[in-house]
Amino acid sequence: MQLIREYHLKSLFSRELFEIYFLLGMRAFSLSLIGLFLPIYLYSELAYSLNGVIYFQLAFCIAFALFQFIATRVVSEFGAKHSMIASIPLFMASLTLIIFLKSYAFLFYPAAILLGLQAALFWVGFHVDAVLNGKKKNFGKESAIISSLTMLPSVIGPVLGAFLILLFSFNVLFIVALLVIAVSFIPLLFSKEVYSKHDLDIGAFFNKKHLKYFFGYLSQGMAHVAGGVFWPIFIFLILGSYVSLGIYGTIATFVVVIVTLILGKFSDEGNKSLIMRIAAIFNSLFWILKIFVSNLFQIFAIGSLRNLSSHAIDVPFLAKSYGKAKKNHQIGFLLYRETSLRIGQIFCLLLVLIFGNIKVAFGAAGVASLLFLLF
Repeated sequence: MQLIREYHLKSLFSRELFEIYFLLGMRAFSLSLIGLFLPIYLYSELAYSLNGVIYFQLAFCIAFALFQFIATRVVSEFGAKHSMIASIPLFMASLTLIIFLKSYAFLFYPAAILLGLQAALFWVGFHVDAVLNGKKKNFGKESAIISSLTMLPSVIGPVLGAFLILLFSFNVLFIVALLVIAVSFIPLLFSKEVYSKHDLDIGAFFNKKHLKYFFGYLSQGMAHVAGGVFWPIFIFLILGSYVSLGIYGTIATFVVVIVTLILGKFSDEGNKSLIMRIAAIFNSLFWILKIFVSNLFQIFAIGSLRNLSSHAIDVPFLAKSYGKAKKNHQIGFLLYRETSLRIGQIFCLLLVLIFGNIKVAFGAAGVASLLFLLF
């Protein structure tokens, strides 16, 4: 374990990426405070229907999909770090609108659209920066650090968020998340800017060699919605407690962080495709089993196992994606990735909207996971 820790810390500080990792970690912490609870806030606290929650998420995804084209222009003209920095005040503005949503219902779609805009600016800038700064032979290790930094805050974020709701209110929760994100970009102000070497190459969208990647991103997009939107609501309907949901988020994530760091080393040294194919089978199984979850033990067991199998896919797949982007036109392929993810998210949302049953998302995500067998 000591060797693994030193291995990853060396990677973390050996390149000029500390400010990016700091931003990612703080941003992830802010999101972990509210991530599990935002769909429930809309569904339970503000009494929106399931369809209402879906409409909010659709507005977010569509805004993300449209604004990512603008984000590529920002990255080309002003640099990746400027794009990420620009996302911070927009994120803060979106949280502010959510705080006032209870009193001003007309802020519903503006809040979702702002969330989509800030996400587009952040993620396009972040991935371009990671690809340009990273080395292809270390992309598995780097992907593991990225995944871990998005998960590490989730170890304490959900349970802290739950107690903030219990002891104070949702508004206090959102204000704390807003303050955390406010300090996240400070190290970026003192770092060197990074520009993409290439303009947008639309050819990535029509390259047959990228087709299997489209299916992989489609699957990931569906899983993001099924796990990030519908699974928290499903758990809340069973447990009926913010604290129980927060504790689940903490426990389910803890072991995944360690496993992800280990996977990063193996995905550099081993067969990424083999790891993904094996994990895809288990991931599909655990998604299907989620349909039949009905008690606390099953929520923790199946949920944790699904998270493990999912990250066994995500780490090597992100490494392969960065390698592909490094080899090809960076912005073109990364935009192809983000567009494919949005298609998967929108498709999953529409499935639940049509059938009116949350469990449809779990089944669809389970079937879609098998698309990684193409790798």
